[in-house]
Amino acid sequence: IDIVENIEQRQVKISITDTGYGICEKKVNLVFEPFNRLGAEASNIEGTGIGLVITKKIIEMMGGKIGFDSVVDKGSVFWVKLPISDG
Repeated sequence: IDIVENIEQRQVKISITDTGYGICEKKVNLVFEPFNRLGAEASNIEGTGIGLVITKKIIEMMGGKIGFDSVVDKGSVFWVKLPISDG
């Protein structure tokens, strides 16, 4: 987990890196779609496909953004940017 504060832009960025399968370019637009497991439903990987959808909604409600960068067969870096509060 990497945490970076950017005082000038008044935000904090939290990045989480995994070394999993990565996400291919044709599935990038499907990552935050509810119940879409990107083909993992045919594997032994558990989940329902709603975790990132819920997380995105909460982050956006707090005035933040969520996104990711991914390389197939290398993994992904998911990041969250949140505004720094005055108090």
